[in-house]
Amino acid sequence: MGDAGRPLAHRRRCPLAAGRGRGHGGGLDGGADRRPAGPRDPRREPLGAAGRGRPAGVHRLLSGGDAHKRGSGSAPARDRGAIAGPGAGPARTEETVPARRTDMIAGEPDDRHSRRARLGLVLRLAVTLGILWLIFRNIDFSGVLAVMKSAHWPGLALALLMQLLSTWLAGFRWYLVMRELGFGHSSGFYVRSYFKGTFFNQGLPTSIGGDAMRVLDVAGNGFRKRDAFKGVFIDRILGLLGLLLLNLMANALLPDLLPRGVFWIINILVLGGVAGFVALVFLHRLHWFERWRLSAYLLDISRKLHQVLRDGRRVLRQVGLSLAIHAFSILNIYLVGRSVGLDYDIVTFAVIAPPVFLLTLIPVSLAGWGIREGAMIGLFTLLGADKTVVLSMSLLYGIILVIASLPGLWITLQGRLHRHRPTA
Repeated sequence: MGDAGRPLAHRRRCPLAAGRGRGHGGGLDGGADRRPAGPRDPRREPLGAAGRGRPAGVHRLLSGGDAHKRGSGSAPARDRGAIAGPGAGPARTEETVPARRTDMIAGEPDDRHSRRARLGLVLRLAVTLGILWLIFRNIDFSGVLAVMKSAHWPGLALALLMQLLSTWLAGFRWYLVMRELGFGHSSGFYVRSYFKGTFFNQGLPTSIGGDAMRVLDVAGNGFRKRDAFKGVFIDRILGLLGLLLLNLMANALLPDLLPRGVFWIINILVLGGVAGFVALVFLHRLHWFERWRLSAYLLDISRKLHQVLRDGRRVLRQVGLSLAIHAFSILNIYLVGRSVGLDYDIVTFAVIAPPVFLLTLIPVSLAGWGIREGAMIGLFTLLGADKTVVLSMSLLYGIILVIASLPGLWITLQGRLHRHRPTA
């Protein structure tokens, strides 16, 4: 029986077996003495008391974790990025043993995933076109075009600037989140990645979402995808918190704007979202909750969220940034509305826009098209607005979102040119 097939206790009693494996090519699976000698794998340490035959990355990761438990706080453990508790950086993939890719056998799981992604894209395209068709059945398209052509173009240009500022601030907020979680890189890297994600969300009808692109950007620098995903997820829920708080403040300023039933439904949902965020911040204290796989994952998210918001200064900074980001987005749609003749103040738009933004997060249409137009028409007509003007505003706002995402296209193309540039 090879060394890999023996129980661990037996291997410790038989160090000669391990040495015999190393004498024939450095293998660890008992088949080394049947294979010709090959190049030594640099990821594996010499066998013995220190390594116990573990791959190097695993031994270093475990050593760093043990050091943290002892409270040593050694610099090497931090430099390796082992996830050992609050303040520790995320692990890099080169420090861990690559997982065995059983999902790539015969390519079948990847093929199934591609088919599901294509099917999802087709369904979302069908939903988008179906909703827009229903809307244009009841609204004269020529009237919509006339309103769009007569729009105040300087106001639209200012609206575009507001959206660009909103996206830039969102990228900077993500940088602050990832810095607190121990990821490297400057703010410029995260701002560029955020613009790329925005382009994939708005500018391309693909099955690759903007959040997935951000995860891939971070993972491309050696970090694990699941760690990068947690950082993106925390950034998302911080943005959601800012939107909910902004909507609560606007509803408090204009409590009689919407019908009472609609007002209470919106506020109950918003308060529920805020309460859920607060619960997630403190969920990590429920240690018994780790017994299930999903709940353990949520506890890890909670620990990282608490790490990002671990004192009052950081809370104020993150909440303030989230409020500013959505304030710029609402200024964008307010300026578009004024450009087409919707004579409502900014607070009215702060009441109407957040529920519309939340509805567009539901992944049933392409970049929220159709859902956004239907929600805008439904809410603004409660105030007596003209459907044709509201639809024109919504379409122009969507076009501005696409234009504001174009820096992400330029960044993506620059990255590809840099990767394929021949070396001297």
